[in-house]
Amino acid sequence: MSDADPSATSAAALADQAWLLVMAEPALAQSIATRALELASGSADLTAASTAHRALGMASLELDDADTSVAHLRRAITVARQAADDGLLAEGEMSLALALQHRGDATAALRHAEVAHTLAPGAARLGLQRALLLERLGRLDEALAAYREVEGLAAACGDRQTLVRMHCNRGVLLTYRGAFPEAEADLLIAERLCDELGLAAMSAGVRSNLGFLAARRGNLVEALRRLEADRDEMRAYGGLRHGIHELDRCEVLLLAGLPRDAADAGRTAIATLDGAGMQAEAAEARVLTAQAALRSGDPAAAEALAESAVRAFARQRRAPWQALAREVVVRAQWAGGRRDAALLERARRAADALDEAGWPAAAAAARLLSAQLALELGKTGRARTELRRASAQRTGPVGVRVQARHADALLRLLDGNRRGAQAALRAGWNALENHRATLGATELRVGAGAHAVELAALGLHLALESRSPGQVLSWAERGRAGALYQPPPQAPTDGPLAEALNALRTTVADLDAAAKSGRDTRALLRRQAGLEAEVRRQAQLSASEAGAARRSVLDPAQLAEVVGETALVEFVVSDGAVHAVVVAAGRLTLHALGSADDATRETAALRMALGRMSRAGAPTMLREAARNAATRAADSVSTQLVRPLLPRIDGRSLVIVPTGPLHGMPWPALPGLSPVQTVAPSATLWARGQQDPAQSVSLAGGVLLAAGPGLAHADEEVAAIAALYPGAVALPTAEATVDNVRDGLASAGLAHLACHGQFRGDNPLFSALELTGGQLSVFELERAARVPERLVLSACDSGVSSVHPGDEIMGLSAALLRLGTRSLVASVLPVPDGASQRLMVAFHRALVEGQEPPVALAAARAAGDPEADDDVAAASAFLAFGS
Repeated sequence: MSDADPSATSAAALADQAWLLVMAEPALAQSIATRALELASGSADLTAASTAHRALGMASLELDDADTSVAHLRRAITVARQAADDGLLAEGEMSLALALQHRGDATAALRHAEVAHTLAPGAARLGLQRALLLERLGRLDEALAAYREVEGLAAACGDRQTLVRMHCNRGVLLTYRGAFPEAEADLLIAERLCDELGLAAMSAGVRSNLGFLAARRGNLVEALRRLEADRDEMRAYGGLRHGIHELDRCEVLLLAGLPRDAADAGRTAIATLDGAGMQAEAAEARVLTAQAALRSGDPAAAEALAESAVRAFARQRRAPWQALAREVVVRAQWAGGRRDAALLERARRAADALDEAGWPAAAAAARLLSAQLALELGKTGRARTELRRASAQRTGPVGVRVQARHADALLRLLDGNRRGAQAALRAGWNALENHRATLGATELRVGAGAHAVELAALGLHLALESRSPGQVLSWAERGRAGALYQPPPQAPTDGPLAEALNALRTTVADLDAAAKSGRDTRALLRRQAGLEAEVRRQAQLSASEAGAARRSVLDPAQLAEVVGETALVEFVVSDGAVHAVVVAAGRLTLHALGSADDATRETAALRMALGRMSRAGAPTMLREAARNAATRAADSVSTQLVRPLLPRIDGRSLVIVPTGPLHGMPWPALPGLSPVQTVAPSATLWARGQQDPAQSVSLAGGVLLAAGPGLAHADEEVAAIAALYPGAVALPTAEATVDNVRDGLASAGLAHLACHGQFRGDNPLFSALELTGGQLSVFELERAARVPERLVLSACDSGVSSVHPGDEIMGLSAALLRLGTRSLVASVLPVPDGASQRLMVAFHRALVEGQEPPVALAAARAAGDPEADDDVAAASAFLAFGS
C-alpha cells in the first residue's frame, strides 16, 4: 500500500487513498492527503478537499497530535457544508466527535456524533465511532446495540477495516461486562482480520486487549505475560497505543499486588498520553497512578497526581471522576501525616460527592477516614456523625456492609464497648470472607477485600490491648497470607452459579460506568446486592465452587493440640511494635518485643554482614569485619526477638511464622533458637498440613536433579546427590533447559535444582532460576502441570519474598507453596558455591536416612565447620519452608 504515485493521481483518488491509509500508515496518509489538498485547491474539488482534511485530522490523531486533528476536522466540516454534501458532513462530524472525546470534551463529542448519526444513519464507519463514544460515556447497553448494527452494515458492504475495529472495541466492552467467551471470540476475530489486512499496530493493540481479558478472567500470570511480551512493540508504535497499553499494565499490576510496578507503568502512560494530547485518558491514568503510588507508600506523589487529575476533570466537566480523584487526594494527605480541620472538611465533602455520584462503598470509606481524623482532632461529635452515617448502611453490596460494620465497631469503641466492637469487626470479616470465597474472578475478589487489611489491623490492635494471646493469634491469622489459601480463581463455565457470576460482573461494570457518567445508580446497587446474595446461595448449592472454600482460622486450642511437642512462634506488628504469640506445651502466651523499626534495621544489618561473609576472594580483614558485624547484628536481633521467648520455647523444634521484614530473616544465625526450624507463612496453613493426610509429603513420582549454568560446582553437586538416589533423573547443565526442568517437575515427588537464583524486588513475579537457555520464572512455574511436594532450590535468594499489606508474600517460594509444594528448602541470602554444595549433599544424606526436611537441614548445618565463614554463611542462608 505504500508504493502510491501521488503525482499521477487525481485529488479525489489521492484523498480516498489517504483515508484508507490512516490506520495502517498514518505518516504516509498525511503526505498523500497534503498532496491531495494542493490538487483540490487548484481544481476547486470541495469533496476531495473535505476528505483530505478528514484524513489529515485522523492521521494526526493516530500520530498523537489531537489539536492539529481537531483543526483539520473542523475545516473538513466547513468544506463539506460548502459542498452541500450530507455524507461528507456526517463523516466530518463523527471524526471530530472522536477527536474531541480524546481531548476530554465528552459532551461536545456526543453532540457531534448525534448530528452525524442523523445525517447518515446507515453508514458503518460513523456508527462505529458513535458506538465507541457511547461506550466511553458509560452508556454500555446503547453501545452494544450500536455495535450490533455496525456489524451488520459493515459485513453487508464488505468493510473489513470497520469490522476489525468493531470486533476489537466490542471485545473490550464485553470484557468489562464479564461476558468473557464472547469477548474472546470478538478479539480473536479482530486479531485474525488485522493479520489478513496487514494492520500490525492494530494487531498489537488487540493482543494487549487479550491480556486485559486474561486479567479480568483472574489469570493475572497470563495477563502479565501477554502485556510484557508486547511491551517493546507497543513502545515502538508510541502515542495512544503505547499509552493505553501502559495503562492496562498499570491496572493489571495493581490487581496482581505490585503497586510500585503499577505506578511506574502509570507514569509512562501519563507521559505518553499527555504527549498525544489525549487528555481524557491521561486524566484517568493520573487517578489510577495516584492509587498505585498511595499503595506503594508514596503519598506525596499520589497527592500531586490526584490534584492534577482533579483539575483535569474539572476542565472536562466530568464530576463523577472528579469525586474519585478528590477522595484520593484526601487519602494521600492523610497518609502523608496531615491532620487539620481543613482536611476534615475535604474528607466530608469527598464523601458527599461520592454519595451523590453513586459510589456508596467509596463514600463509606471516605466517611470512615473523616471519622478517624475527627477523633484525632478531638472532635468526637463530628466523628459520631460520620460513623453513624457510615454504619447505617446495613443492606446493599458487601463492600458497603463491611464498612458499616467497621464504622459500628468504632462507634462502640467511643462508647467504651470493646467487646461489642470486636463482635462488629468479626461480623464484618465474616461477611467479607463468605462473599469473597464465592467469587470466581480476581477483580471481584480484590474489590470485595479492599478493606480486609484495615479490619484485621483494628481487630489486632484491640486484641493486643486485651492482652489475649488467642485473640491476637486469631486476628493475625485472619489478615495473613490470604493469597496462599486460595488457588487462582476458576469460575464455573455453565449452570446457575456461572449465570449469577456473569450477571454480577455485568452489574458491577454497569454500576461503575453509570457512576462515572453521572447517572442514577440506586437500581443497580439494589441489583448488585441481590446478585451477591444469589451467588452465595448458588455456591452453597453447587458441587463446584466459584472459588476456594471460605478461609476459616484454626481455633487456638486446636492449634495448641496440633503443635504438640513442637513450639510455634507467630510474630505480628501493630502500631510500630513487634509482638509474638508462642504456642508451646498446650498454652498460648503473648510477648511484647519492642520497636519494629529496630527489628527491621538489625535484620538488614545481619543480612548484609552474612552476604559479605560469602563473597569469594574477599581479603581476610574484610571477611573478619563482616563476621564480627554478623555476630553483633545476630546478638542484637536475638536479644530483641528470641531471648524473651526462650523460657517458653525451651529447646523444642520450632515453627516460625514471620511478619513484614522478618520474612527475610536468616533464622539459623540467631543464637538460642533450636536448630530444627520450619518457616511458614501462616499458622493455620501449617496446621492444616499436619492434620490433612491427603496433604502429607510423599516421594511418589521419583527424583529430579538439575544443574544450572554459571556455577562451578553445580554438575558436581548434582552428580553427588544422584549417587544417593538410584533411578533419579539427573540433568547436567547442558540438558537443564527451562522446558526440560519444568516438564520434569510435573512428574517428580522430590526435586533439587542447583542453579543461580534471581529475586526481583521490583516485580516478584519475574523472580527466576537461571537454567540453560533461559530463566524458570514464577510465570513459567505457573504453567507447570504440577510441582513436587518436596523441592530444594540450591540457589541464591530463592527463598526471598516480597511482602505486601496483610503479610501477602510474592516470589518463588510463595508461588511454589501456592502451587502445591509442601516442603521447600531455599535460601534467603546469596550463598557460596562450595559451601552450598557441601551443605546440600549432607542434607540429602540425612533425607535418605529418613529424616524430615527441617531435621535433615539441621543435621547438615551441624556437619559444617563453625570456623569457616563460607560454611557459616551457607548454614544461615538455607531455611525449610512449608508444612
